[in-house]
Amino acid sequence: MSLLLVTAATAAVSLAGVLPGTLATVGGIVVALLLVAAFVGYERSSELRVFPRTTYQAGSPLKWIYLTLGLLAFGVAVESFVPLFGQQLGGLSPLAAGLFGAAISLGWSLTQLGSSSATREHTVRRLRIIGPLLLASGFAIICAIGAVTARAANRSS
Repeated sequence: MSLLLVTAATAAVSLAGVLPGTLATVGGIVVALLLVAAFVGYERSSELRVFPRTTYQAGSPLKWIYLTLGLLAFGVAVESFVPLFGQQLGGLSPLAAGLFGAAISLGWSLTQLGSSSATREHTVRRLRIIGPLLLASGFAIICAIGAVTARAANRSS
């Protein structure tokens, strides 16, 4: 049942991305969130579950680890479309858009080299907080740039 709920939530998000109209998109996302809530409710009481039982115990860090992994996976999935966004939204040539995507991958790699060598607990704790904040800031900047670009394109047409 857990996997069925997760699959249904994924399908709802996928449909929300292709349905015409803002109301349909918002409706699909709301359905997906409700299905995720049903998944968590079922997981907490089920004998057969996707996540370990300790994930749902008070004070367990597992829920935060899984949430962080999910958000990072979301970030990586969005990153794979950067060249397309560069071409479609930014008007970049295919070569420039590809180099833009490669630059982001290079940034991830260099960041990983630095963060994976951190050993002091204070530094590791700080990196755990800064990393997701930087990712969220990047998404916010991309959204703002997209909105400004869309407005400018609408004015010029």
